[in-house]
Order: sequence, then C-alpha cells, then structure tokens
Amino acid sequence: MLVKMFLFEWRYFIRQPSFYVTSLIFFMLTFFATISDNVQIGGGGNVLYNGPFSIAQTLNILSLFAMFLVVNFVASTATRNDTSQMAEILYSKPINPLSYQLGRFLGSFAMVATVFAFVPLGIFIGTVLGGLTGWVDPERLGDTHLSYYFTAYFYLSLPTLLVLSCMFYAVAIRFKSMMAVYLVAVGFFILYTVAGQLFSDPEYRTIVALADPFGLNTFAEVTRYWTMFDKNNTAVELSGLLLQNRIIWFVAGALIMAVFGGFSRKVSLTKLKTNKKEQSLENELDENIINNRVNYKSQGITTAAHLALRIKFEIKQVIFSAPFLVLGALTIFALVAPLVDPRAMFGTPNWPITQAMVQLITNSTSTLILIVLAYYSAEIVWRERNSGMGDIIDSLPVSNITFWLSKIIAITLVMALLYVFGTSVTVFNQMIRGYDNFEIAQYAVRLGYINLIPLIMTAILAFFLQVLSPNKFVGMMLFVLYIISTIVLSNFGFSHNMFQFSGAPIVFYSDINTYGHFLESHHWYMLYWTGLSMILAALTYALWHRGPAQSVKVRFKKLGYYLGNSGKIAITIGLVVFIGAGSYIHYNTRVLNQYVIQDDFKDLQAEYEKSMLSTKMIIFQLSPKPMQR
Repeated sequence: MLVKMFLFEWRYFIRQPSFYVTSLIFFMLTFFATISDNVQIGGGGNVLYNGPFSIAQTLNILSLFAMFLVVNFVASTATRNDTSQMAEILYSKPINPLSYQLGRFLGSFAMVATVFAFVPLGIFIGTVLGGLTGWVDPERLGDTHLSYYFTAYFYLSLPTLLVLSCMFYAVAIRFKSMMAVYLVAVGFFILYTVAGQLFSDPEYRTIVALADPFGLNTFAEVTRYWTMFDKNNTAVELSGLLLQNRIIWFVAGALIMAVFGGFSRKVSLTKLKTNKKEQSLENELDENIINNRVNYKSQGITTAAHLALRIKFEIKQVIFSAPFLVLGALTIFALVAPLVDPRAMFGTPNWPITQAMVQLITNSTSTLILIVLAYYSAEIVWRERNSGMGDIIDSLPVSNITFWLSKIIAITLVMALLYVFGTSVTVFNQMIRGYDNFEIAQYAVRLGYINLIPLIMTAILAFFLQVLSPNKFVGMMLFVLYIISTIVLSNFGFSHNMFQFSGAPIVFYSDINTYGHFLESHHWYMLYWTGLSMILAALTYALWHRGPAQSVKVRFKKLGYYLGNSGKIAITIGLVVFIGAGSYIHYNTRVLNQYVIQDDFKDLQAEYEKSMLSTKMIIFQLSPKPMQR
C-alpha cells in the first residue's frame, strides 16, 4: 500500500494546474533574478552568479518562502479526504495507517521537492543562456560546476523542506483544516522573523545557527569569514555546524511525524462538534417544521436588503472567527520586537514620533497583508462552491453585485482592522514612553488613504484573477505571479508607477512641510488606478460564477448580457478616467519632465563620477607644484 499511495499522490498532483503554475513561478523568479543585474535574491558584491555561495544563498532565501508551497501540497494531502467528502467511503476499507499515511506524505513531499528543483534549474539556465546572449556580464560568471547546485539543494533546501513537510502534515492531520495550517504557517513565519531580530547579538550566533530550521543563520555563520575567493570556489560541505543543524531538525521532524502524523492510530471520521446554542436553534427549527410555522416573510427581490444581509453574513464569517483573531494577534506580535528593541542611533533609541510609528506599522504588516490578500481572496470567492452550497445559493434571485461587493467589503475590513490593531499598539507604546503628540490624523491619512486604498484595488485584482481561475489554488498562484512580476518587470524598464498596479510615488512627510506637493501626485495616481479598478470590478461582476460549472470561454461569450447597461456604463466611465488621468500623468512625467529609469540613472551616476575624476586629474596637473628646498 505504501508504494500505491505514493504513486497515487504523484499522479494526482502531476495532473493539477497548481503543479505547473508553482513550478513556473519558482523557475521564472530565479531565471529573471539571474539575467537581471537589478533583481538580486542571493549573492551581492563581486560574488559570481553561478558560484557556490550565490547559489546556496538563493536556495536558502527561497526555502523560506517555500513554506507556503509545502502548505499547498503536503497539508492539502492530509485534509483532502475531509474536504472532498470521500472520508466515509475510504475509511470503510481495512487500511493500514502506517502504510497509508506514510505513502501519502512521501508522495506529496516528493512533489514539493520536484517543484523546488526548478529553483536551481532556473539559476543554471539563466547563467548559461545569459552568458551566451550577453544578458549577464561575463565578469559575473565563472566556470559551471553542477556540484554547486546539487550540494546546495541536497544539503540545504531538501532537509528544510522535509522538516516543514513533517510539521505542516502533522498540523493538518491534527486539526483537519487548511485554515489552521495557513495560520500556523503565517505565525511560524512571523515568529521566525521576530526571533531573528531579538537574538541578533553575537553571543547568540551559535545557538541561533543550531536552532534555525531553514538554515539561513546556519549558512551565514558557516560562511561568515569566507573570502571572496572562497565564496566563488568553495562548495557547501555537510560538516560542522551545518551537519549538527541538519541532524537536530531531522530528528525533530521525525519525532513530530511519529507522534502527530497519525501512523499509530486507525484512520477515522471527524466528529462534528455542536455547541448548546446551535443545538437549541436546531431543535427550534425542527419544532417549527413539525408545527408548520413559518416566521419569515418574503420581501421580493430587493437588492439593497440582500446586500445588507450578505454584508452582515460575510463580516460574521470573516471578522468574527478564530482565524481573524489569530491574524490580529500576529499583527501585534510582529510589532513587539521592533518596539521592545528599537533600532538606536549611536546607542540612543529614537523618539517614537508618529511618522516613524506609521512606517513601522507599514513595514511590519506588509508581508502579512499580502498573505491575507492571497488567501482570503481565494477562500471568500470560493467559499460557497467548496462547501457544496454553490448551486443552491446561485439559484437564489440575488444579483452578482451583492456577492462581489459584500466580499470586497469583508476583506477590506480585515485589512483596515489589522491597521487599527497596529495603530493601537504603537499609540500605547508612545504613551508608555512619554510621547503625547499622537497625530491620529497622520495615522488615518497615511494608513487609511495612502496604504489602504491601493490594497483595496489590489483586492479587486485578486478577485478578478480568482474569477478567471478554474480553482482557488490557481488563482492564488496567479496572484503570487503578479507580485513577482511587479518586482521583476520594474527592473526591465517598467519601473514607472503607471505600469505598477495601484502604484504611486512615495509620499514623504515632514513636520515642517507635512505632505507638501507629494500628496497631489498621489491623488492623480489613485484616480488613474481607480479607473482601471472600475473596469476590473465590472468584469468580475459579469464573469462571476453562477450555477453549474462553466469555463471562462463560455462566460466571456455571455459577458455583454451579464454586464447590462449599468456594467457597460461603469466600464465606459472607468476607461475615461483611466485614459484621462493617465494622459495627464504621462504629460507631466514624460513631456514636461524627463523620467529616468533605474538603469539609466546608474549610467548617469557612473558618467558623473568619471567626469568628476577626470576634472580632478586636470586640476591636479595644472595646479602649481610646491617649491622644494
């Protein structure tokens, strides 16, 4: 059964779109990072792109983000029987729990290892192809040694992926909920980041290197005193501190799987728990049915009433739930380390002024909010269909705008409340440190307008990608691919904010000039992206999945019908606003002024330094020499 379950998991995932999407994302990320001088994941300085240090560092950094790859494949394997409602049929067979669970785990882990193998493959093809085409400076490339790729993959990445797989498989088996696994992953990510800040002093280096499950600090400690020659010619060796770290976490992963992996107990169905309130409501419903009492009076098709009711439902499902409370706790926890141990200038901590606190909230919650957007957009859009209630709900006389708008409001409220939690923590920190100039208006403007409005537009884009996708996992991968594309494409001449969705120039703030003229440019960019967001919102409304499953092609054929006059008017207004604001921005940034991309700016800097150097040499030659005695 072990081999059969392994092959079953392999065949199952190899047919899923998520396998090809994730593989493409990891490959393209490292490929473009290799052929572009500006996108840099590992290396730095004069380190060769295909040197052992650069390869190992890139794989180490991406192993940190591969945690969510493990959740996608390994944890979904552990919960698939319950989510697909096949547990009753499957568990009626005499199953050996050890062979069954171990086969599923190894099959899903093999898929994770295969997907992550596209990372060194992307580096290898990027260096080879970049060297042949001239995309990469020949001075940044050395001799190609396949051993550099294999040692970094098998000594650093593969053990990390195994430990993460053991951890999240055990969590999924214990809670049988993908929501719980996602929350554990986010909490583990934040805990790892905060712990790295708290224990960054030199006396903790050895302990941190041994206790690091990702091996980032371990590799940093091993290579701390490497020369540039060592970084370009010395392959990673499984010895010393690195070997001890790998043994410690291999034993930890094995213990986690042995205790919580479900190998020793028989597989069984999940017992549904109902509280007293739900039981009383169920009994009351049964009594009403028996007595033929109907307490609901239909109000007909009323969009406003349906929208209000649906908004209350979505808020209850999203806000008043344990996952959101955990996200709030993680937001507060992410601010604890920088507030308890703030960065000091010359040994003296900075005064907790409001503009510094706002920047701290933005930096601490940026990654968490992107995860919230990727995950919540998928869960909210696909909630009815994943629960098996999609066809029933879609048969109700309710407009698509009711579903779409209520879900957008719910996810907006999640992000807004996370900012509120962060604001409460920083204001409390200001109070206990004796700072009373809170400037609440600055919190509202910088977090509510400058940061939250672009995030709402990004949520609209995430909903649009989910509506186009055949399932929520493909939609999540498309959203991640969009995030990666904003990083990569900006370094290929598309760094202008007109090409970065919901992007705008940085709004600087000072006590003397406040926002100055920077806020005016932000207004125009927000107007520009509002026009495009209106178009995406109208298309999402028209393509919203109703009734039996239909392909995107079929829904596009009926696009005009579902848009109606109101949808077409919204798209027309969005186009006018988008083109009008875009023309004004283009005229100001490209016609009246000269926009310089990052590569050209560096070239100008280099030319300026050369001209200044030549000028100094001429002055030195023409200057009179001192008389010799």
